[in-house]
Amino acid sequence: MTLSDRARIVGQKINGTTGANFGPELIAGIIEFVGWPFVVSAARVEDDAGNTTAHFACVVYTAKSGSPGGDVIAADNAAIVVDAIEDMGLDEFRAAYERIAEAKRLQKSPAPDLKKTAVATLTMTMIFAQRTTMSLEALAE
Repeated sequence: MTLSDRARIVGQKINGTTGANFGPELIAGIIEFVGWPFVVSAARVEDDAGNTTAHFACVVYTAKSGSPGGDVIAADNAAIVVDAIEDMGLDEFRAAYERIAEAKRLQKSPAPDLKKTAVATLTMTMIFAQRTTMSLEALAE
């Protein structure tokens, strides 16, 4: 099975899920493509200053043991946060945007100086909407 076949099957599973199973199915789908040293779970993210985000449906992060790190993930370990919404309209989009902006505002430790090796200290954020109640063009305005 090709990678694109796997992605299509995972996407169909996520798209066919509703309610309380939506977040766990999204996590299961992302786990299909993410390996060590990353772990995927629902969680909040917190920086060293004690600033904490809202709960995200999915956080991709590094964990020392390779197992989930609990309900709060250190900002230095967070690679990606995903805010998942089943039905997104303008108000839901604005609220999700504020939640992911909160994750972007968290302070991370400075990147280590590894000479020629690039190190990222940013957290990638995304809003995953299963359906929208308006067009993406209207949301962009």
